[in-house]
Amino acid sequence: KLFYLAGDLEKYLKTDKYKKFYDAYISQLKEWYESQYVHDAVSTLYVYLTKQTLISDLIDCHVIEFNDEKMDEKKIESFVRFRVNYSDFSRESRTWVDETLSSRYIEYALSKQANSQVGLCYGLGKKLPIMENTEHSKQIIPRCANAKLICLNDQKLAYLGRFDNDRQAISVSYDFSQKMHNALR
Repeated sequence: KLFYLAGDLEKYLKTDKYKKFYDAYISQLKEWYESQYVHDAVSTLYVYLTKQTLISDLIDCHVIEFNDEKMDEKKIESFVRFRVNYSDFSRESRTWVDETLSSRYIEYALSKQANSQVGLCYGLGKKLPIMENTEHSKQIIPRCANAKLICLNDQKLAYLGRFDNDRQAISVSYDFSQKMHNALR
């Protein structure tokens, strides 16, 4: 959404309530940018977004209207997709369909899981880094923001004496969880 990407938003809305979203996004993007799994599109977007000119650029290009010192707050809920134009025109410019970008992100995300506790992934039947139960995706059903497939957050009722801990009830790897949740979405 636009408010995650726009570092200059508070200048136009006269509030800093969205700054924490931008800061969190840029912090995560910076980690990827500084990793060995960086992609050219990530480098380009990181450098551009840290300039904090996105809203002013959108206003200059007449994508967003800014009238009478006012901007429609509904506009900042808009979803954003980027195209990165490379000097080599044979490369995919649409970041949302660029498979090389997707594969680099998967490599980056899996590298972050390398320090996780290794256990049996019940989905794949292999010993892999296991996700914490609180890390699984939400929003599988758009109208139910907190709907989850895997959730064991009640330590007393979850296993009813059958298991010693939640990992014995279910444990899946990051890779399996992401594939399962994205397929259902």
